[in-house]
Amino acid sequence: MGVSASQWRTAVARGRVRRIRPGVYTGASLPETAAEVHVETAMADQRRFPGSVASHRTAALVHNMPLVHPFDEDEPVALTRAPDRGLRSCNTPSLRVSLRPLPLGQVDHHPSGLAVTTPARTAVDLAGELPIEESLMLGDEVARRIAASLGGFPRGGLAERDRRRMTRGLEAAVAAAATARTLGRIESMVRLVDPRRESALESLSFGHMVRCGLPRPELQFPVQTEEGTRFADFAWPQFGVIGEADGEVKYSSRRQNWQEKRREDRLRRLGYRIVRWGWADLRSDPDAVMLMLRS
Repeated sequence: MGVSASQWRTAVARGRVRRIRPGVYTGASLPETAAEVHVETAMADQRRFPGSVASHRTAALVHNMPLVHPFDEDEPVALTRAPDRGLRSCNTPSLRVSLRPLPLGQVDHHPSGLAVTTPARTAVDLAGELPIEESLMLGDEVARRIAASLGGFPRGGLAERDRRRMTRGLEAAVAAAATARTLGRIESMVRLVDPRRESALESLSFGHMVRCGLPRPELQFPVQTEEGTRFADFAWPQFGVIGEADGEVKYSSRRQNWQEKRREDRLRRLGYRIVRWGWADLRSDPDAVMLMLRS
Protein backbone atom coordinates (compact mmCIF):
# COMPACT_ATOMS: atom_id res chain seq x y z
CA MET A 1 0.00 0.00 0.00
CA GLY A 2 3.05 2.27 0.02
CA VAL A 3 2.77 2.77 3.79
CA SER A 4 5.80 2.20 5.98
CA ALA A 5 5.68 0.22 9.23
CA SER A 6 6.36 3.46 11.11
CA GLN A 7 3.46 5.25 9.42
CA TRP A 8 1.22 2.27 10.15
CA ARG A 9 2.14 2.29 13.84
CA THR A 10 1.45 6.02 13.98
CA ALA A 11 -1.98 5.53 12.40
CA VAL A 12 -2.81 2.90 15.00
CA ALA A 13 -1.53 5.02 17.87
CA ARG A 14 -3.62 8.00 16.73
CA GLY A 15 -6.78 5.90 16.37
CA ARG A 16 -7.14 6.25 12.60
CA VAL A 17 -6.70 2.47 12.27
CA ARG A 18 -7.70 -0.13 14.84
CA ARG A 19 -6.15 -3.57 15.25
CA ILE A 20 -8.67 -6.42 15.57
CA ARG A 21 -6.44 -9.48 15.29
CA PRO A 22 -2.77 -9.95 14.39
CA GLY A 23 -2.40 -8.67 10.83
CA VAL A 24 -6.05 -7.55 10.56
CA TYR A 25 -7.04 -3.90 11.00
CA THR A 26 -10.06 -1.70 10.37
CA GLY A 27 -10.76 1.97 9.99
CA ALA A 28 -14.28 1.64 11.41
CA SER A 29 -15.32 3.01 14.78
CA LEU A 30 -15.37 0.74 17.82
CA PRO A 31 -18.51 -1.44 18.00
CA GLU A 32 -20.87 -0.53 20.82
CA THR A 33 -21.91 -3.95 22.15
CA ALA A 34 -20.17 -7.22 23.01
CA ALA A 35 -22.13 -8.93 20.24
CA GLU A 36 -20.93 -6.41 17.62
CA VAL A 37 -17.33 -6.81 18.82
CA HIS A 38 -17.69 -10.59 18.53
CA VAL A 39 -18.99 -10.46 14.94
CA GLU A 40 -16.24 -8.04 13.91
CA THR A 41 -13.61 -10.32 15.45
CA ALA A 42 -15.12 -13.31 13.65
CA MET A 43 -14.80 -11.45 10.34
CA ALA A 44 -11.13 -10.75 11.12
CA ASP A 45 -10.50 -14.42 11.93
CA GLN A 46 -12.15 -15.42 8.68
CA ARG A 47 -9.60 -13.23 6.88
CA ARG A 48 -6.81 -14.99 8.77
CA PHE A 49 -8.18 -18.46 7.97
CA PRO A 50 -9.57 -18.45 4.41
CA GLY A 51 -12.32 -20.99 3.85
CA SER A 52 -13.45 -20.93 7.46
CA VAL A 53 -17.10 -20.41 8.40
CA ALA A 54 -18.47 -18.89 11.60
CA SER A 55 -20.24 -21.63 13.55
CA HIS A 56 -21.55 -22.81 16.92
CA ARG A 57 -22.25 -19.94 19.38
CA THR A 58 -20.83 -17.36 16.97
CA ALA A 59 -23.33 -18.45 14.31
CA ALA A 60 -26.15 -18.53 16.87
CA LEU A 61 -25.35 -14.90 17.70
CA VAL A 62 -25.36 -13.89 14.03
CA HIS A 63 -28.71 -15.63 13.43
CA ASN A 64 -30.24 -14.21 16.64
CA MET A 65 -30.98 -17.68 17.96
CA PRO A 66 -31.93 -18.20 21.64
CA LEU A 67 -29.17 -19.10 24.09
CA VAL A 68 -29.46 -19.69 27.83
CA HIS A 69 -26.05 -18.15 28.54
CA PRO A 70 -25.59 -14.71 26.93
CA PHE A 71 -22.45 -13.54 25.19
CA ASP A 72 -19.77 -11.60 27.00
CA GLU A 73 -16.65 -9.78 25.89
CA ASP A 74 -14.42 -12.83 26.49
CA GLU A 75 -16.45 -15.23 24.32
CA PRO A 76 -14.10 -17.10 21.91
CA VAL A 77 -14.91 -16.90 18.21
CA ALA A 78 -16.07 -20.26 16.85
CA LEU A 79 -15.11 -21.23 13.29
CA THR A 80 -15.44 -24.45 11.30
CA ARG A 81 -13.17 -25.46 8.42
CA ALA A 82 -13.53 -28.37 6.05
CA PRO A 83 -10.98 -31.11 6.87
CA ASP A 84 -7.87 -31.02 4.71
CA ARG A 85 -4.34 -32.31 4.90
CA GLY A 86 -2.21 -30.19 7.17
CA LEU A 87 -5.10 -28.41 8.89
CA ARG A 88 -5.50 -28.70 12.63
CA SER A 89 -8.28 -27.83 15.03
CA CYS A 90 -7.72 -25.07 17.58
CA ASN A 91 -9.11 -24.38 21.04
CA THR A 92 -7.78 -21.26 22.79
CA PRO A 93 -9.44 -18.72 25.09
CA SER A 94 -10.04 -16.40 22.12
CA LEU A 95 -10.52 -18.75 19.16
CA ARG A 96 -11.97 -22.17 18.54
CA VAL A 97 -11.59 -23.86 15.14
CA SER A 98 -13.35 -27.18 14.42
CA LEU A 99 -12.69 -29.43 11.45
CA ARG A 100 -15.95 -30.81 10.02
CA PRO A 101 -17.46 -31.11 6.51
CA LEU A 102 -19.19 -27.96 5.23
CA PRO A 103 -21.71 -28.81 2.46
CA LEU A 104 -22.71 -25.73 0.45
CA GLY A 105 -26.33 -26.00 1.56
CA GLN A 106 -25.25 -25.59 5.18
CA VAL A 107 -23.45 -22.26 4.74
CA ASP A 108 -25.08 -18.80 4.59
CA HIS A 109 -23.56 -15.43 3.77
CA HIS A 110 -24.43 -12.68 6.23
CA PRO A 111 -24.90 -9.11 4.87
CA SER A 112 -21.73 -8.13 6.75
CA GLY A 113 -19.76 -10.49 4.49
CA LEU A 114 -19.33 -13.14 7.18
CA ALA A 115 -19.76 -16.73 6.00
CA VAL A 116 -21.79 -18.54 8.65
CA THR A 117 -23.39 -21.94 9.13
CA THR A 118 -27.15 -22.04 8.50
CA PRO A 119 -29.51 -21.98 11.49
CA ALA A 120 -30.15 -25.72 11.08
CA ARG A 121 -26.45 -26.60 10.96
CA THR A 122 -25.80 -24.25 13.89
CA ALA A 123 -28.47 -25.96 16.01
CA VAL A 124 -27.06 -29.40 15.19
CA ASP A 125 -23.47 -28.34 15.90
CA LEU A 126 -24.45 -27.03 19.32
CA ALA A 127 -26.67 -30.04 20.08
CA GLY A 128 -23.52 -32.13 20.28
CA GLU A 129 -22.26 -29.96 23.16
CA LEU A 130 -25.30 -28.70 25.08
CA PRO A 131 -27.71 -30.45 27.44
CA ILE A 132 -31.00 -31.42 25.81
CA GLU A 133 -32.97 -28.56 27.35
CA GLU A 134 -30.65 -25.96 25.79
CA SER A 135 -30.21 -27.64 22.42
CA LEU A 136 -33.97 -28.04 22.07
CA MET A 137 -34.33 -24.25 22.27
CA LEU A 138 -32.26 -24.03 19.08
CA GLY A 139 -33.89 -26.94 17.23
CA ASP A 140 -37.39 -25.68 17.96
CA GLU A 141 -36.40 -22.18 16.83
CA VAL A 142 -35.30 -23.56 13.45
CA ALA A 143 -38.59 -25.45 13.06
CA ARG A 144 -40.64 -22.40 14.10
CA ARG A 145 -38.95 -20.25 11.48
CA ILE A 146 -39.62 -22.84 8.77
CA ALA A 147 -43.22 -23.19 9.93
CA ALA A 148 -43.68 -19.42 9.68
CA SER A 149 -42.25 -19.40 6.15
CA LEU A 150 -44.74 -22.14 5.19
CA GLY A 151 -47.69 -20.22 6.56
CA GLY A 152 -47.88 -21.93 9.95
CA PHE A 153 -49.88 -25.01 10.93
CA PRO A 154 -53.05 -25.85 12.87
CA ARG A 155 -52.33 -24.80 16.45
CA GLY A 156 -53.81 -27.86 18.10
CA GLY A 157 -52.18 -30.53 15.95
CA LEU A 158 -49.20 -31.30 13.76
CA ALA A 159 -49.03 -34.24 11.37
CA GLU A 160 -45.77 -36.17 11.42
CA ARG A 161 -45.18 -35.51 7.71
CA ASP A 162 -45.44 -31.76 8.38
CA ARG A 163 -43.09 -32.00 11.35
CA ARG A 164 -40.57 -33.80 9.13
CA ARG A 165 -40.77 -30.97 6.58
CA MET A 166 -39.81 -28.53 9.31
CA THR A 167 -36.93 -30.67 10.60
CA ARG A 168 -35.52 -31.71 7.21
CA GLY A 169 -32.68 -29.20 7.42
CA LEU A 170 -31.75 -30.44 10.89
CA GLU A 171 -31.75 -34.06 9.72
CA ALA A 172 -29.63 -33.17 6.69
CA ALA A 173 -27.02 -31.49 8.91
CA VAL A 174 -26.54 -34.48 11.20
CA ALA A 175 -24.22 -36.43 8.91
CA ALA A 176 -21.81 -33.50 8.45
CA ALA A 177 -21.85 -32.21 12.03
CA ALA A 178 -22.00 -35.36 14.17
CA THR A 179 -19.14 -37.44 15.44
CA ALA A 180 -19.29 -40.86 17.04
CA ARG A 181 -19.29 -39.11 20.44
CA THR A 182 -22.05 -36.59 19.67
CA LEU A 183 -24.37 -38.53 17.32
CA GLY A 184 -26.68 -39.82 20.06
CA ARG A 185 -27.17 -36.38 21.65
CA ILE A 186 -27.87 -34.76 18.28
CA GLU A 187 -30.36 -37.39 17.15
CA SER A 188 -32.19 -37.12 20.48
CA MET A 189 -32.64 -33.38 19.96
CA VAL A 190 -33.85 -33.75 16.36
CA ARG A 191 -36.42 -36.40 17.36
CA LEU A 192 -37.91 -34.09 19.99
CA VAL A 193 -38.15 -30.91 17.88
CA ASP A 194 -41.70 -29.55 17.58
CA PRO A 195 -42.60 -26.02 16.39
CA ARG A 196 -45.82 -26.03 18.45
CA ARG A 197 -43.70 -24.89 21.38
CA GLU A 198 -44.17 -21.24 20.60
CA SER A 199 -41.22 -19.70 22.45
CA ALA A 200 -37.71 -20.41 23.65
CA LEU A 201 -39.08 -20.61 27.21
CA GLU A 202 -41.51 -23.36 26.22
CA SER A 203 -38.71 -25.26 24.46
CA LEU A 204 -36.42 -24.94 27.48
CA SER A 205 -39.25 -26.05 29.78
CA PHE A 206 -40.00 -29.14 27.69
CA GLY A 207 -36.31 -30.05 27.64
CA HIS A 208 -36.23 -29.96 31.44
CA MET A 209 -39.33 -32.16 31.51
CA VAL A 210 -37.52 -34.70 29.34
CA ARG A 211 -34.39 -34.47 31.48
CA CYS A 212 -36.37 -35.09 34.67
CA GLY A 213 -38.40 -37.96 33.23
CA LEU A 214 -41.81 -36.31 33.56
CA PRO A 215 -44.69 -37.74 31.51
CA ARG A 216 -44.71 -36.07 28.09
CA PRO A 217 -47.31 -33.29 27.99
CA GLU A 218 -49.67 -32.48 25.16
CA LEU A 219 -48.71 -29.25 23.40
CA GLN A 220 -51.10 -26.38 22.69
CA PHE A 221 -53.84 -28.45 24.31
CA PRO A 222 -57.32 -27.16 23.34
CA VAL A 223 -59.74 -26.53 26.21
CA GLN A 224 -63.37 -25.64 25.50
CA THR A 225 -64.64 -22.83 27.73
CA GLU A 226 -67.78 -20.70 27.72
CA GLU A 227 -65.84 -18.06 25.78
CA GLY A 228 -64.44 -20.41 23.15
CA THR A 229 -61.40 -22.62 22.71
CA ARG A 230 -58.31 -21.80 24.75
CA PHE A 231 -54.92 -23.40 24.16
CA ALA A 232 -52.65 -24.40 27.04
CA ASP A 233 -48.86 -24.43 26.58
CA PHE A 234 -48.61 -27.86 28.23
CA ALA A 235 -51.29 -30.22 29.50
CA TRP A 236 -51.52 -33.56 31.21
CA PRO A 237 -55.27 -34.14 30.79
CA GLN A 238 -55.04 -37.58 32.43
CA PHE A 239 -53.98 -35.79 35.64
CA GLY A 240 -56.03 -32.63 35.18
CA VAL A 241 -52.89 -30.46 35.12
CA ILE A 242 -52.05 -27.51 32.85
CA GLY A 243 -48.62 -25.89 32.67
CA GLU A 244 -48.12 -22.30 31.51
CA ALA A 245 -44.67 -20.90 30.63
CA ASP A 246 -44.96 -17.11 30.97
CA GLY A 247 -42.39 -15.07 29.08
CA GLU A 248 -41.20 -11.74 30.45
CA VAL A 249 -43.27 -9.77 27.91
CA LYS A 250 -46.14 -12.22 27.43
CA TYR A 251 -48.55 -10.02 29.40
CA SER A 252 -47.30 -6.48 29.00
CA SER A 253 -50.35 -4.54 30.20
CA ARG A 254 -52.84 -4.51 33.06
CA ARG A 255 -55.61 -5.50 30.64
CA GLN A 256 -53.63 -8.50 29.38
CA ASN A 257 -52.95 -9.57 32.96
CA TRP A 258 -56.65 -9.28 33.78
CA GLN A 259 -57.63 -11.30 30.70
CA GLU A 260 -55.14 -14.02 31.63
CA LYS A 261 -56.52 -14.12 35.18
CA ARG A 262 -60.03 -14.65 33.79
CA ARG A 263 -58.71 -17.34 31.47
CA GLU A 264 -57.07 -19.14 34.38
CA ASP A 265 -60.25 -18.90 36.48
CA ARG A 266 -62.24 -20.52 33.68
CA LEU A 267 -59.74 -23.39 33.49
CA ARG A 268 -59.92 -23.91 37.25
CA ARG A 269 -63.73 -24.06 37.08
CA LEU A 270 -63.33 -26.88 34.56
CA GLY A 271 -61.34 -28.81 37.15
CA TYR A 272 -57.77 -28.15 36.00
CA ARG A 273 -54.88 -27.36 38.31
CA ILE A 274 -52.64 -24.62 36.88
CA VAL A 275 -48.86 -24.46 37.32
CA ARG A 276 -47.09 -21.30 36.12
CA TRP A 277 -43.42 -20.41 35.80
CA GLY A 278 -41.20 -17.92 33.99
CA TRP A 279 -37.65 -17.35 32.82
CA ALA A 280 -36.41 -16.40 36.28
CA ASP A 281 -37.75 -19.65 37.74
CA LEU A 282 -36.01 -21.85 35.17
CA ARG A 283 -32.75 -19.93 35.38
CA SER A 284 -32.55 -19.95 39.16
CA ASP A 285 -33.92 -23.39 40.07
CA PRO A 286 -35.34 -25.50 37.22
CA ASP A 287 -35.54 -28.58 39.42
CA ALA A 288 -37.95 -26.75 41.75
CA VAL A 289 -40.25 -26.07 38.79
CA MET A 290 -40.11 -29.71 37.72
CA LEU A 291 -40.78 -30.86 41.30
CA MET A 292 -43.82 -28.57 41.44
CA LEU A 293 -45.14 -30.11 38.20
CA ARG A 294 -44.43 -33.63 39.38
CA SER A 295 -46.24 -33.09 42.69
